[in-house]
Amino acid sequence: MGTMVRSSHPGLIQASDGNLHVLVWTDSITVENLDRSRVFALALSAHHPQGIIALNVVAHGLSLPDNVAQRRANEISRSLDRLVTATIVVLPGEGFWVGAARAFLTGLNMVSPLRGKRTIASTVEDGTRTAAALSGRTAQWARHTAATLESWIEESRRAPG
Repeated sequence: MGTMVRSSHPGLIQASDGNLHVLVWTDSITVENLDRSRVFALALSAHHPQGIIALNVVAHGLSLPDNVAQRRANEISRSLDRLVTATIVVLPGEGFWVGAARAFLTGLNMVSPLRGKRTIASTVEDGTRTAAALSGRTAQWARHTAATLESWIEESRRAPG
């Protein structure tokens, strides 16, 4: 993966690989990190006017965004609609958390212009395979990228704080 980590803040790691915007959400989704993701997407889209693909990986067990962050996520979705050709959301794991997160995304889909562009994956590798298929990348790229993202999540779990 020719990915270059552009920014790492508590709760959010972002990177790009060509027109792919990778977001790894490792802690509560905040308005500040949502705004950081928007700035990153706008900068990336300036280099890829044909559109960008967003791959969001949500670490298992994160709390749902509060109402303010949910509204901001909706605003950002609307503002980026013309720039984003597809978005993949990875919700790993099973159980109540995944059900609640899927319900939240279903609600977001109802009001978001990204409705027809959003795919939900259940593993990081499923998400990277979808990104590869949408962007003409190889299965090898998908496996390598999945391993990289999994390592970032694991590193964030081990980080103090």
